[in-house]
Amino acid sequence: MNTLDTVNIYETQIKALIDRGQMLEAIALGQNALARLGVNLPSEPEQTLIGKALQSLSERLSGQQIEELITLPVMSNPTTIAAMQLLAMLSGPIFRVSPALLPLLCATMINLSLEFGNTPASTIGYVSYGMVLSAFGGEVEKGYRFGQLALNLVNHLNAQEFKPLTLFLFGTFLQHRQEGLRAIIPTMKECHLAGMETGDFRHAGYSIAIYADANFFAGVCLNDWEAEIENYCVVLETVKQNSPLTQLKLIQQTVQNWREIVNQPDLLRGTFYDEMVMVPKHHQDNDFTVLKSVYIHKIMLAYFFGNYSHALNYVAQANLYLRSMTGTIYTEFFHFYAGLSYLAVCSTLSEIEQANTLALVETHQTTLAQSAHLHKWHLVEAERQRILGNQTSARENYDYAIAIAKENGYIPEVAIASELAAKFYLALGKEKVAVGYMQEAYYCYAQWGATAKTGNLEKDYSQLLRSSQK
Repeated sequence: MNTLDTVNIYETQIKALIDRGQMLEAIALGQNALARLGVNLPSEPEQTLIGKALQSLSERLSGQQIEELITLPVMSNPTTIAAMQLLAMLSGPIFRVSPALLPLLCATMINLSLEFGNTPASTIGYVSYGMVLSAFGGEVEKGYRFGQLALNLVNHLNAQEFKPLTLFLFGTFLQHRQEGLRAIIPTMKECHLAGMETGDFRHAGYSIAIYADANFFAGVCLNDWEAEIENYCVVLETVKQNSPLTQLKLIQQTVQNWREIVNQPDLLRGTFYDEMVMVPKHHQDNDFTVLKSVYIHKIMLAYFFGNYSHALNYVAQANLYLRSMTGTIYTEFFHFYAGLSYLAVCSTLSEIEQANTLALVETHQTTLAQSAHLHKWHLVEAERQRILGNQTSARENYDYAIAIAKENGYIPEVAIASELAAKFYLALGKEKVAVGYMQEAYYCYAQWGATAKTGNLEKDYSQLLRSSQK
């Protein structure tokens, strides 16, 4: 049996390990297969090795237009093509359980493409390099361009096999940072369709879970998209994609908690999902993808409904999975609601605790300053200035947050910024000013479809809301 025949057997075995969730074993087997092809992918890369590989690649690419890499000749060496296929297969497991290997993976793939030409698997090398540049190197625009190169190469080489994964990585890690969250909604839908067509059910599933979360976090009216999620649940059940199916059930339950008044809104227990049963199961399955979603939704519900001690507990839980969020849409929402939750309790703390908390909040703001839209940073800054007693700066930042969120369609964030501004003015005894902000908050929650929250405002601020109707 020749080496290439052996590689086919390796590919089958690696796929089986990935399907069983044995990611470390899949990576180890892939490394053995690559070694037979003369490609070295270290097991435990040192930072110096990673730095050298990225520096060498950067120098090799210097002077070349990213977009022109599509004109490289088509790869024809069978051994190199087989190595590229294996490297592409390992990209998912590496990102999930060994992200330190990702820079070496994409550097290897791009170097092979530069030397031997492009092949369909080159798409994964380019988009993965974009992820490294954007998420780890802070080069958002450059990373985005490599993602676009990968998408263009899919079409150029008719690389349908790699279309779902390329779309998934581009939308999940690159597009939202450059274009904003709403831009990824059609991308994720296209990814789902491509995955169903090519049999890549894993990315068909995860893309539609992110599609649902993107609609939710971008503030698209709940009534405009939530009803279709049940149809996707049926599809994912049919193709046995249990983890993304659970994510869809989670988002359905989250939406129900925003719509229906319950005793504890941040307890995700109802028609679609029961956290008392499912969270222990997620831990048992090491399903960090679902766990991070659970806790981010719980932070948001606890914060919006005023249960700040619960919110901070969920922040601590979500923080355990922060690495798995790197570069995704979830990162900025975690830092946003973590910062707001800390500030909500800041005035109850001792002077030393307050100083430590404010310093911690600034670390969350550092991430928010890199967002495509800056309203989150401004709202956290408004609350920080409120705590510090800087009323003028607080007022300005509330208004900036409201204006930018409104301009970009983030209805729930217009709502919470308006609600916090109303509370700020109430505390200053400026009820007439507060009325306008609270009215705006109520209107935005209603527009979004969060009837449980409008009910909450009616209960807590009935007199203020009545004043707005006079």
